[in-house]
Amino acid sequence: MPKKPNRTDLQNYVPAGNGDESGEYRGGTSTSEGMHDSDCENYRKVLEAKKEALGNAFNPASKPEEELVRDPNKQSTEFNKEKYFKTYTLNDKDTSFFVSKYDEMNDFGKKQIAELSSKMDTRFDRSLSGTGSFVVHLNDLNGGTVIIPGDDNRANRVMAHEYGHAIDFNFGEEGVFASSSVHLSNGRTMEDAVCNHANAVDRSRISDLFYEFHDEVGKLTSKVCEQEGISKEDIERATSLNTELARTEAQFYHETYNNRELQGRKEEIMNKKVAEKGFSPSEIDTLKKIYKRVSEIKSKSLAELQPKWAVISDYYGYIDGEGYLMGCGHSVDYYRKRGGYSAVTREVFAELTEQRFNDEANYQFTKSKMPDVVEAYEELYNKIKSGVIKSLKERRG
Repeated sequence: MPKKPNRTDLQNYVPAGNGDESGEYRGGTSTSEGMHDSDCENYRKVLEAKKEALGNAFNPASKPEEELVRDPNKQSTEFNKEKYFKTYTLNDKDTSFFVSKYDEMNDFGKKQIAELSSKMDTRFDRSLSGTGSFVVHLNDLNGGTVIIPGDDNRANRVMAHEYGHAIDFNFGEEGVFASSSVHLSNGRTMEDAVCNHANAVDRSRISDLFYEFHDEVGKLTSKVCEQEGISKEDIERATSLNTELARTEAQFYHETYNNRELQGRKEEIMNKKVAEKGFSPSEIDTLKKIYKRVSEIKSKSLAELQPKWAVISDYYGYIDGEGYLMGCGHSVDYYRKRGGYSAVTREVFAELTEQRFNDEANYQFTKSKMPDVVEAYEELYNKIKSGVIKSLKERRG
């Protein structure tokens, strides 16, 4: 088994977002559903108790008053995206925003939302916090609420991700998400496939995937640097200076601890020490700018590649026991608090839906890395799409 990779050395950056409390993706890709396993298990019992106690007052005030346009000669609902989002968006002002995010999805994604629109009473809202989520309130008899950030250029992906959680919830059995409750042709669930794959993974496989990702980041970074006229020698020289500056700064603070007079001459002393290592004063400023620009390019390369690697980062990060394998996803603690692999399975379902609704190439890439899990997802999704599984709305009549 190869030596465990040093992520700090390879990544050398800290993505935005805390990843724990809000359940948001580092880098802002997407977020998690708002219902925990314990909530799911007791969901129907609590609803029935509240419904009986409150009677007619329990019916949500936001229940759509208008039916979508129906063609009496067809079984399916004729989909009008403007009318659909106006009906199901909590704030009318946001209707055009959700329509625009819908339009940014690929043809498959748009078709799926159109086909599922009449089967789910899922509503839409914009987040004030800049994060997305799927929320089910215990006094809500409808299909939950998809909440996405209103000023994020990745909002179409977040919308597809959270809508994936909505699909998973709405087609589950007895208030448990479909990915953990619906049995497939082999008599097992998608969660079983996720667990079986995890048990079979050799830990060297995780290291290989980690290095493969960073090889891609390196190649993309080098390509952009070359386009901007930054040579490999410039990068190596700038990196060497940055390492020397970090070492010198640590030494400086150690030697000048509690010496205010020397600390006031920090730049002068550091430049002198760095010059002794072969860096002339005239090139230090230039190399600092090069290092800063290369770091910016690398961060953009990471952000560009993360949607492709998102499922693998989240899933294998949990298997690895550290999380954030490629810098995005959720912490291991996040999943442990929400039921372990059942929570991981819900996230894999949502992430695969996000990819499938927006970028078929990314979806096929994930399928090539974990075909057994994706095949289980596809079988489950096909059961949902074909009508073999009925939604909460359909079962309630």
